[in-house]
Amino acid sequence: MFNTSKMMIQTVACLLWIMVVVLTAGSVLASDDPCKADRERYCKEVKPGQGRIADCLKGHEAELSQECKAYRESKADEIKEKSDALKKACSKDVEQFCKDVQPGQGRLARCLKEHEAELSQECKAYTAEKTGEIKQKVDTLKNACTKDVEQFCKDVQPGQGRLSTCLKEHESELSQECKALIGK
Repeated sequence: MFNTSKMMIQTVACLLWIMVVVLTAGSVLASDDPCKADRERYCKEVKPGQGRIADCLKGHEAELSQECKAYRESKADEIKEKSDALKKACSKDVEQFCKDVQPGQGRLARCLKEHEAELSQECKAYTAEKTGEIKQKVDTLKNACTKDVEQFCKDVQPGQGRLSTCLKEHESELSQECKALIGK
């Protein structure tokens, strides 16, 4: 049971990061993305990964198109809803085990992982549910884009936005399945 629980929390930590990537992948790669022109105008030289493009767009918030502002607001609302649900399920655990941890870059997820055996049933249930949902989305994305990654990015080491950068460089050559899914 402990090993399964440990694996679950490790998976959740990893998948929460992947969820952020998946949620933002559309804005990085979709050809019908309302922020594409703004990103190319203001953030062309910014290396993808670790939220750098999002930070760049935030730095140019006043200059962004209305469509991009609305899109970013809707994504922010979506992420806030998910964050609020996580806080509701795990707030006591975070307060008990991670109160001195600065949120961001997966630090809270790592802290919860370190205390996995002590987590409340509510937090364990929530993370298990979200792990399943995220895993399904990641599997769908992986199935749609595996051939593209193998064809165009086989020598690229995953992490720090390298795969996103590679796929962006080959955007016009991606399979329709990968483009369609990334654009959602």
